[in-house]
Amino acid sequence: MSIFTGMRWSEQFQMKWSQVDFKRKVVHLSETKDPKGRVITRNVPLNSVAFAAIQEQEQLVAHKPTDLMFPDAGWYCRFWFIPAMKSAGVDDYTWHSKRHTFCSWLAIEGVSLKEIQEIMGA
Repeated sequence: MSIFTGMRWSEQFQMKWSQVDFKRKVVHLSETKDPKGRVITRNVPLNSVAFAAIQEQEQLVAHKPTDLMFPDAGWYCRFWFIPAMKSAGVDDYTWHSKRHTFCSWLAIEGVSLKEIQEIMGA
């Protein structure tokens, strides 16, 4: 999810079902931060891969609008993320690195730096 949206760890794992606009294919983040640490609101566009992941999660997990989208993941994902990176032989890659990968993919596809900045909430 994060590598296809550029969302921060905290944004992804605090996300509730009520924040997803299935018609517009966006996630509304109402309390995220900008580079200066100020609280901002932004919409995160969902590409086909991220949207399909959300649709699959929706079918797998019974939920209410106020429920977390990834209830079992929470803040303890490091228990699987770090071992997964080691198992894959990947060094010096953090969760935040996914934001950089996402930005690089957008730039490769010709998205302007201004648009990337807006998508990332910077």
